[in-house]
Amino acid sequence: MIPIYPILIRQHDALVEDLLDRAELATTGGIARPARWSTSVRIANALELAIARRRGILPGPPRAPLDRLTHFSGIAVPAVLVALAALHASWAFGSYWPADSESELAEYVLSDGERHRLGGDLPSAALTWAVALSLGGAAAIVRAAASGARSRWLRRAAWAVSAAFFARAAAYLPSDLIGGLEDTYQRLDAAVYAPLCLGLGAGTAIVVRGPMARSKEVHE
Repeated sequence: MIPIYPILIRQHDALVEDLLDRAELATTGGIARPARWSTSVRIANALELAIARRRGILPGPPRAPLDRLTHFSGIAVPAVLVALAALHASWAFGSYWPADSESELAEYVLSDGERHRLGGDLPSAALTWAVALSLGGAAAIVRAAASGARSRWLRRAAWAVSAAFFARAAAYLPSDLIGGLEDTYQRLDAAVYAPLCLGLGAGTAIVVRGPMARSKEVHE
């Protein structure tokens, strides 16, 4: 529950605030300060609605909200991937940010088993550059898919990007939770890395299967 707790608590709070707004409207005839949904609540609701409509639980989707979600994902996912690529490039150049030393950065970004295999050091600059280039390539693929450049190869590549991030989250989360979140990496992975990978995987899938993507396929 730790990785999805922030999502659930925001959904819960938004529901309570909406109920209180309805009560205020019913008793006073107006709402002095209407509650506003956060971006994470809007994304979570849109995903839930999309899944429900795809399964036939709800009738035909309203196009505009899903178009906005697809547009948002098509910008946000590549932007995050470019930022991650730049961060890895800075490490390849010798920076330790956001840590103060190589050993501290290794504790932030490597699991206990990986640190043992590397003797407590960071991966080589060549491997770090490979990760940075892979992230940059993934950003280019998702952005191309979002901008309307459609092809069977591009769709498969975008699905591969989505699957890779889902697999990354699934591969590490169980060991983090089983390990009791005792070391720095496990806590960071459960709180930041794995949820970020889930978000990137979901965002990429939204771009590939969003309403704008489907309209492009019809034209093809």
